[in-house]
Amino acid sequence: MRNVVIVGAGIVGLFNVAPVLTELARAGAARYDEVPDGFSRVGGLEVATTVDGLRDLVRRTATTSPAAR
Repeated sequence: MRNVVIVGAGIVGLFNVAPVLTELARAGAARYDEVPDGFSRVGGLEVATTVDGLRDLVRRTATTSPAAR
């Protein structure tokens, strides 16, 4: 992803422009889920600040499964 700023320790991003990297991230998060009290899925928010950024978010959203939205 271009122009991404992540603030906070321990953030695990589950989506990527490359499908194989998205699958890898999801598999890693599934392993973290197995650690008792070691991982919390709390959600996240991405904000587009440009028209190109909005187009990118729309495109990426269209490629996710309905359960992930």
